[in-house]
Amino acid sequence: MTCRIAALLHCLPSAVAAMPATDYDLLCQYFAAEPWGPWRDNLHAAIIAREVRRTLTRQHRIDLQQFMVVPPEQRDRGSVQQFVAALKAMAGPRKHVSELAPR
Repeated sequence: MTCRIAALLHCLPSAVAAMPATDYDLLCQYFAAEPWGPWRDNLHAAIIAREVRRTLTRQHRIDLQQFMVVPPEQRDRGSVQQFVAALKAMAGPRKHVSELAPR
C-alpha cells in the first residue's frame, strides 16, 4: 500500500514511509472509503461493463467483481484457466449459412 499511496501522491515511497503513522492510517482509510486513481478507473469500467451485460442478458443481479481487473499477485490460477477454457469453447469455427438452414 505504501508504493500505491506514493505513486498516487506523486512522491517517493520513502516520503510516505517517513510520514507519521496517523497520516498513513488516515490515507488508507480514505482510500478504502473513496477509491482514487487506477482502482477508481477500474471500478468505473467494471460498472459500465456490468450495465452493458445486464441489458444483453436481462439479469438483475450481476457480480461486479467479475469485471474488475485483478492484479497478477491476487489472481487465482484456477479462475484464469477456467476463463481461457471458456474462451476456447466460444471460439469454435463458425458455420456457413448453408449449414444452418434446415434440410
